[in-house]
Amino acid sequence: MKTLVLGLGNPTLTDDAVGLAVAREARKTVDNEHVAVREASVGGLSLLHLAEGYDRVIIIDAFENGAGRPGQIHRLSPDDVHWSLRPAWTRGVPFATALELARRLGMHIPTDVVILAIEAADVETFGEELTPSVAAAVPRVVELVLQELVRQSHDARGLPLDRTFDTLLQYVTKLLRGIQRLPGRKSLQGVRLLDFFNTPPSISTKG
Repeated sequence: MKTLVLGLGNPTLTDDAVGLAVAREARKTVDNEHVAVREASVGGLSLLHLAEGYDRVIIIDAFENGAGRPGQIHRLSPDDVHWSLRPAWTRGVPFATALELARRLGMHIPTDVVILAIEAADVETFGEELTPSVAAAVPRVVELVLQELVRQSHDARGLPLDRTFDTLLQYVTKLLRGIQRLPGRKSLQGVRLLDFFNTPPSISTKG
């Protein structure tokens, strides 16, 4: 599964560059051939073209709604965004609408889309430095990006990183039962969990 981490922003409009700053910091930490970290200053169909071909996308951008405090972080889905992404794009179509249009046109658009929006204090003043409150939020957003990558991905050894404790418990229970199938194994002594990772039991997450 291919994932795109996409930081959006204008590098010359103060807090509007926060998405770019997060992407730059995340790139220093992410080391996975299936994850691409990119920066862009585009919107509309150009944004969709950047996401085309990926299965999942994490978008980081500045956000202003007048109700939050600068540096506050919002985790949104496309359905939560009733405007076009990028603060300056007041005439664009809602992001969810753009995604649906792209799918109808046959584009390979990610089905798992997460938007991390950071409340901005100033997106109108020309400047290349973030305001203090927004700059302080960058490390936390990077951490959230890494958490999203873990949530979305599988462990390198094949152990499903499921979203529910019950399913994980079910996995471990079946894993331990497998000990009984090993010749001469009647207890956990000397058994490594890694012995089972190559053939994990099938787990249904439905219902």
